[in-house]
Amino acid sequence: MAKKAPIVKKVKESKTNSVLTAAEKQEVDSAIKYELMFILSPMLTEEKRKKVVAELVALIESKDGNIFHVDDWGKRYLAYKIRKFEEGYYMVYYFTITNSQYIKELDEHLRLEQSILRHLFMKREDSYEIRDFFAEAAELERKKAEEAAAGEKAKAEADAIRKANVSTKVAAAPSASDSEV
Repeated sequence: MAKKAPIVKKVKESKTNSVLTAAEKQEVDSAIKYELMFILSPMLTEEKRKKVVAELVALIESKDGNIFHVDDWGKRYLAYKIRKFEEGYYMVYYFTITNSQYIKELDEHLRLEQSILRHLFMKREDSYEIRDFFAEAAELERKKAEEAAAGEKAKAEADAIRKANVSTKVAAAPSASDSEV
């Protein structure tokens, strides 16, 4: 039997929602947003890590889920030791799924997977916006640099005005020979 394509993928692939039937539109509207953060063991090779992630992606998609954003934070220190590890590979997946009962199955799979140290599902509201903290930090640095440049420019302009005022005062000041006459 052929596998039915997820409705959410149809929306992503189509330019307009007019292609979908009313039932499909309702199913897409009822899709629930989730965020999944998990920490992989630091002992995994790159190949094994990709395999674990591919299995997870396949499992989410097999449950009619649609992953719409992935943040790979890379290897980081843990706040405390987990299974005697001090580091782990952090991953964050944002996805939609139409049936929240599938989250229990995903949770069970992640709990049994030995290479995953910790995981956490968070249900997100439809209005939730994904924030890219690395881009925000770069934007903050750029704004600080602009403010510093603007401050330097204002200081240079103030110095120029001060010098101009001093030179006009010197030129306008009566000299000693002018006061004698």
